[in-house]
Amino acid sequence: MPKVFYLLPLMAVCLISSASELPVIRIGCQMVTDTPKYQNFISDSLKDIEEQLKGKYRVEIENLTSNQLRKKIESHEIDYFISDSMFYLGVSASSGPNSASRLAVLWHPRAVNPTESEGGTIISLKSEENKTLLQLKGQTLAAKSERDYVSYGALRREIFELHKNPKHFFDSVSFLGSYDDVIDSVISGKSDLGIIPTCYIEEHNFDPRMKEIKPQAVKNQKALSCFSSTRLYLGPVFAASYDADPYLNRRLILAELLDTPAHDGFVWTVGGDISQGHELFKALNEGQYEKLSRSALIRHLEEKSPYILAALGALILFFIHWFSVNRLVEKRTRQLIKAQKETDKIKEQFAAMQRVGVIGLMSSTLSHELKQPISVIGNYLQGMRLLRKSGRMTDKALDESIENIGAQIERANSIIKKVRSYAGKKSSERKPTDLKEIIERSISDLLKTRTKRTEISFKPCREKVIVDADETELHLAVHNIIKNAVEACEEQPSPLVSVSLSIENGKAVFAVTDNGPILAPEDIENIKKPLWTSKKNGMGLGIPIVSRIAEAHRGSLTFDTDDKGSLVVTLRLPLTKESKNA
Repeated sequence: MPKVFYLLPLMAVCLISSASELPVIRIGCQMVTDTPKYQNFISDSLKDIEEQLKGKYRVEIENLTSNQLRKKIESHEIDYFISDSMFYLGVSASSGPNSASRLAVLWHPRAVNPTESEGGTIISLKSEENKTLLQLKGQTLAAKSERDYVSYGALRREIFELHKNPKHFFDSVSFLGSYDDVIDSVISGKSDLGIIPTCYIEEHNFDPRMKEIKPQAVKNQKALSCFSSTRLYLGPVFAASYDADPYLNRRLILAELLDTPAHDGFVWTVGGDISQGHELFKALNEGQYEKLSRSALIRHLEEKSPYILAALGALILFFIHWFSVNRLVEKRTRQLIKAQKETDKIKEQFAAMQRVGVIGLMSSTLSHELKQPISVIGNYLQGMRLLRKSGRMTDKALDESIENIGAQIERANSIIKKVRSYAGKKSSERKPTDLKEIIERSISDLLKTRTKRTEISFKPCREKVIVDADETELHLAVHNIIKNAVEACEEQPSPLVSVSLSIENGKAVFAVTDNGPILAPEDIENIKKPLWTSKKNGMGLGIPIVSRIAEAHRGSLTFDTDDKGSLVVTLRLPLTKESKNA
């Protein structure tokens, strides 16, 4: 078998591939009319263009409504389009990438020239007598669409020329979507009148319905051998969009259009006057003239007056509501400001009362807390007497005793000063304080003042634990916690208090437990309450004081039990930045 037969499939594939890679020319056709002669001529023209460009371009043709065609042009999906002159005028009035340019005009065989090829014809039942346009006022009208400028738009201009408002000229206007429906509406009696394109009756003389209707308000004109109720306008145009190739427009598209043979008298030509289209848009204050004409605004106000009045009424109601709400807000704001001032005043009074309560609480603790340094001083004085009587008093022992007594007096003074600072509304003087040193000093003081020997074990943290604290308050809190533990287990055969200091999550954790009697759960809850105590001579002030100090230092005081059921009191305080970075 010859090799050429093997190459045929490959050649076919290549041809198909090359055809799919041809540049595309997209042509949109506005569905202007359903006149068979018009449609046949347009179809033949497009076939001629497609044949002429075969092998060079791939031609895609779409039949579109006016809205669809406009969207295609705006989205640059169309290179060329065929439309009525009013649609073209609306597009060509645009600037930039949405504009278009006219290449050729369709010359109607019944028209003397293409400039006067289209218009509108009012129809009624044949039984109706002939009337002028003014005599048709107040009747019902059927039209294809509100944007049909060739027929309905041309009629609106005629009404405007009579100094009448087109919106109010007819009793009602129905938009039915097609000229066939317009004719059926008139024949069925649903509408008194209809508006269809000029020459529609003449071009559809084969349709039996044409014998049941007649034109109304016919104008006397010689430019078109058809009945027309309006002025005449430029016929359909073949236009190029902004994106179309100018070389292709002139050398191929335009040349092919002009060479297209006449079909039933239809032919493409160049030129034509589109000024009447401009006059129509100008008279109606629509299209490109809508934004430029001041009278358009006035007319819109007249036409939309019911809606404007309704909107104005709604706006007035809105402002009344807004004014009422604003007044109410102002009233409520004044009430809130007054209430806020009263609240601030109450807060200030409460703070003062709270301060007085704290002073009372601290005053009550003077006997509670001063007992400790006073007891230590008493013990040292008693020791000094015994040493003096026994003749064993040495200068060293005397100096040491005096130094210790002075330290305890200084501690007592600091407690008294703290009470006075609360009374004078002074804030705590906080500074970086070594918590480990405070704990060791408290343990030392307690061991010196207890008559019964209680073992106190201390497991310190390896790191230095520094917190921002008022030294006197912190010592008071630590001392109370350890002292309560010592008193809780002192009746045990081998009293033991365990103290630990550690760092967890950026906080110092000071924990104390003892081997005293196991507390019931309700007793653990009661510990947190002010003035509650399990001691015979207790005042119930120690824990509230410690809790308040913990809160003042942004810390916390908690009560838990360990595995043996013993109470664990934990004080947590935030570390200083220096301690965190250490």
